[in-house]
Amino acid sequence: MEWQVLVPFLLAVLAIQITPGPGMLFILANGIAGGPRAGIAAAFGAATGMLFHIAAAAGLAAMFQAAPRCTTRSA
Repeated sequence: MEWQVLVPFLLAVLAIQITPGPGMLFILANGIAGGPRAGIAAAFGAATGMLFHIAAAAGLAAMFQAAPRCTTRSA
């Protein structure tokens, strides 16, 4: 792999990963408002939601892989 492509990609990935998103802000807000127990419950709830997203993505990937390929004919 070319370093000229890999290094900017890794820097972009790092920037995206350390930026707090709506899920992290939800967990933080619940932790501040309700204490550590509420923050932990919010974290488990967010993780459970991610499991459903992963399952849906895996199902779509399987569906697209099983779909027949579209080919065009030259007339």
